[in-house]
Amino acid sequence: AALLIAQKYRWLDSGTGTRRPDAPEIVVLEGRSEEAHCTRTDIRIALSSSTQSMLNQRTKSRRFASGMPVAEIEECLMRRWKKVAPGEAKIQYGRPITDPAELAAEGFDCVLWAAGRRSLGECLGFAVVYCCCCWFCCCLFIVVVLFCCWCFLMLLLLVSLLFIQAASQQTAALQCNLKAKS
Repeated sequence: AALLIAQKYRWLDSGTGTRRPDAPEIVVLEGRSEEAHCTRTDIRIALSSSTQSMLNQRTKSRRFASGMPVAEIEECLMRRWKKVAPGEAKIQYGRPITDPAELAAEGFDCVLWAAGRRSLGECLGFAVVYCCCCWFCCCLFIVVVLFCCWCFLMLLLLVSLLFIQAASQQTAALQCNLKAKS
């Protein structure tokens, strides 16, 4: 999701990607330590040909293949995100979160919860909360309970695309307002 949002909010000026002024700040909170990140080589994911094609297109690589380790997927997506948004790619390692409401209290406008089915308490474990009326001023909570890594990737990409589409509509509305004022 971080990669897709970062790509969406780039301008191409003289061949370089410049962050647009309306681009959101993206922070990835990783429960594992930095040393433990990208180490899950024993877990492999079966990717369909269409998923492989989409991931290769979005990352501008040819590395995605069915049966590849989760560590390689994480590493490839992380490398591309850091290339698309150099200096802006923020990751906080060793930051376990048990309740998305904690993040709202810290001032985050949007929370995309992408964790395992046991990551939340019993009362939140199967809830999906979506509360949004404006891109910048309201809270958006998406709690995703995942049963396998394939579902994780597909659901994360789907939610990311929907999120980007909503942000595009908001940006278009802002641009129309600016044109109307001038």
